[in-house]
Amino acid sequence: MLFRSGLVFLYEPYIFTLSDGSKYVPDFFILHSHTFVEVKGLWEPGAKKKFKLFVQGFKYTTYLADLEFINLISRRSPHA
Repeated sequence: MLFRSGLVFLYEPYIFTLSDGSKYVPDFFILHSHTFVEVKGLWEPGAKKKFKLFVQGFKYTTYLADLEFINLISRRSPHA
């Protein structure tokens, strides 16, 4: 979806150290809006906690594209 959007983005460009000392790497960074997008089909153990720590600890706009969201926009997209 991002490829077709025409947006300029980077894949996993940054590593963040969270408040608990663990590392977090958001999936995509949208350059023009300084926005992160995290894509999740299945949540690995501990992933929800890391995502929440990132959102709480860093004040970037962050969107979660989980399986439900991806299915929803895929049905609405004329290119799906």
